Amino acid sequence: MPIKISLTTPEPALPRTVYYNRLLDALRKNARFTENPAEADLLFPAEDTAFETNWPNYGKQASAFVRGTFDLSGHEGYLNRLAGLNARLCVVNMNPGLRLPQAFKGCMNVVVADISMSQWERSLNPRTIAMPAMPIVTPNSAVPEKTVTACFRGVLTHACRAEIVKLHDGTRFICEPVASVNPAVESKVTVPRDQEAYADVMARSVFAFVPRGDALFSYRLLEAMAFGCIPVVISDSWVLPFDRAVQWSNAAVCVPESLVQFLPEILSGFDARRIEQMRSHGAAEYAMRFKDFDAVVETLLLEVESMF
Repeated sequence: MPIKISLTTPEPALPRTVYYNRLLDALRKNARFTENPAEADLLFPAEDTAFETNWPNYGKQASAFVRGTFDLSGHEGYLNRLAGLNARLCVVNMNPGLRLPQAFKGCMNVVVADISMSQWERSLNPRTIAMPAMPIVTPNSAVPEKTVTACFRGVLTHACRAEIVKLHDGTRFICEPVASVNPAVESKVTVPRDQEAYADVMARSVFAFVPRGDALFSYRLLEAMAFGCIPVVISDSWVLPFDRAVQWSNAAVCVPESLVQFLPEILSGFDARRIEQMRSHGAAEYAMRFKDFDAVVETLLLEVESMF
């Protein structure tokens, strides 16, 4: 059943990111939105709880903020004020270091939409929704032939990524480690981070590896779908985005972290018909659920309504 949504009272002194500005714009555009919070069934925080600091430019956190900078004590104070409201809330968290599913587990009036939620956290707090990470790299209009079986380019921030790189053969599997943009991350890799090279190999690949890094989630999931690839998710216990709405088994391949070495054999079992079915299903899901903020907000609200 459709619900009405609105925003809590603004607090202009708090910081805000580009991501949250775009999210608020999409909420206001949604047909369920009302300017009067008293008329709403569900409120969203008017100020930033998400703190998506990699969007829209990965590795350039200063460009992520339109107002202020992240302050942990101020953030915690705002969350505490939200928890004390006598209203039903949906709090969005895009920062994997802030575990809001756990923080709000005792708040029956709060639904948490989280970017990097584990199956354990879902069990701990069923009033949770798995949120997608918006693509940072997007394809151009050219659609080249899919000549690469599977690809990966990324920093070796998890053991499974190092195992993926071992699959590199330069033709069927293009799996290249790249240097970190974070000086705190030790890296002996000399291949530079190159968005054009990343976009090129994604455009030419049938499958795209989506391994976990420091956190469970990966931006590569929606990037792979945007490039027409079948995502191969390698992240044990990650709850995939909008899992109540999306039949992920029809659009992605999930492989345990311990089985990375067997990926060539696993992927060889997909014939042309199955590949086309999965690519078609993934393209339809991407267009409906993930292509922009409006689609993401609509799917988020459908998941919330399914929980009422």
